[in-house]
Amino acid sequence: MIQGKKCQLATVEYKGRKYNAWFTNEIPISDEPYKFGGLPGLIVKIEDTKKQHIWELKGIEKFRNIQLNLSAYIPVTENQYKKAVEDYIRDPMNRIRELKRRYGITSFTSTSPDGTSYSDAEYEKMRTKKIKESFKENNNSIELY
Repeated sequence: MIQGKKCQLATVEYKGRKYNAWFTNEIPISDEPYKFGGLPGLIVKIEDTKKQHIWELKGIEKFRNIQLNLSAYIPVTENQYKKAVEDYIRDPMNRIRELKRRYGITSFTSTSPDGTSYSDAEYEKMRTKKIKESFKENNNSIELY
């Protein structure tokens, strides 16, 4: 029983990790978190066997009038995606520099919530450092290969 729903256990191995998924056919939605759909009911909890990645249903709400505009998305291959991720990890502020060039922005000042002001060069250095620190702290990818 999870959140008052009678659940069944399914196991799967995906990209180098083993997962336990608890699903309920009391909610006949064959949906996912991430890439784990396809069971005969809603997955209410899924975790890898080392408990490093865990998704758990916290609630269900009915939404109305959701409109998605998918025309702005560009299809990419897996290799293109991997290269974009590698490029971002190597130089996380490159996109900001590209946008500045595109719109002719030569300099700006940024102010953080604590009132500290940064020139564009200081901001880029500070953000690059914080983003790279975040990569080091959050380096436990779902997909091991």
